[in-house]
Amino acid sequence: MLRMAQIKYIKDLYENEDLSLREISRRTGHSFETVRKYAYQADWSENSLPDLNPQSYPTLGKYIPRIDEWLEGDRKVPRK
Repeated sequence: MLRMAQIKYIKDLYENEDLSLREISRRTGHSFETVRKYAYQADWSENSLPDLNPQSYPTLGKYIPRIDEWLEGDRKVPRK
C-alpha cells in the first residue's frame, strides 16, 4: 500500500506532467498495475474503499472461539 504522498505524486505526473503510465512506473519504481490503479482513481470517498469489517459466518460461528484458541496456542509455541 502506498502512502498518500506517493499516490499524489503519481496523480500529478499523470495529470499535470502528461507522462505515460509506463514512464511513471519507471520513474517511481512501482508496478504498471499499481500506477494505473492510482492514476485512474477519481473518487477517494469512504464508499469506494473496500469493506474491512469481518464477514459473518453463520455455519462456522459457534466454532470461531475454539479456532481462535487453536491459532493463539500455535502462535505461542516456539518455532521448530
